Amino acid sequence: MKTPTQPRLLTWIRAWTVVLMLLIGTLIATSDSNASDVSLLGGIALQSASPDAAIPGVTMKSKTSIVYGLTADFAFNPAWSFETGAIYGPHQLRTEVDASNYIDFKQNALSIPVVFRYHFSQAFSLGVGGYYALSMGNSTSTTTAGGVTGAETDSGSKGDNGYGLVASAKAQIPLGAKVKFVIDGRYNMGLKSVNGFKFTDIQGLAGILFVL
Repeated sequence: MKTPTQPRLLTWIRAWTVVLMLLIGTLIATSDSNASDVSLLGGIALQSASPDAAIPGVTMKSKTSIVYGLTADFAFNPAWSFETGAIYGPHQLRTEVDASNYIDFKQNALSIPVVFRYHFSQAFSLGVGGYYALSMGNSTSTTTAGGVTGAETDSGSKGDNGYGLVASAKAQIPLGAKVKFVIDGRYNMGLKSVNGFKFTDIQGLAGILFVL
């Protein structure tokens, strides 16, 4: 189900994107470059979704997805920093009538987080902010009827873009002078419908951080 995009909303999103890019440029230019870092991350996301309108006789089931990407963190001072990046992974959900009859939906997306982070120490920080999710390619679905799963079906149309709020808790363990192991737990709450559903996911990410 695809929700029509209102022209006024599109105008607002474009204007906000320009303002956000200017803000990011200013923050990067004024940040403490000696404290900047880049993280390569990968992990899993436990996703749930709620439909814009109730679907009688259907239960929404959570799905688990593989996600990966990179983030860049720019410090203002030892306590505060600004983080952005790109994390790739699908929006997924299952609409289930019973254990033998259900439909799995998937829409690949590239999420761009914008997070302000407070560092309690060099090892632990918390962050809050937002994200914008760009749909990548067409949405697909796979139908299982009577326990028999059919072939994946392409919807023939590009999915909706989305946005929402993000909260993050990050821990860092030094491996060397400029290399750290990082664990990042994230909670993403969708505010805009993507193909008729609002998505929420809990991400568990881990990877390597490089101090620049």
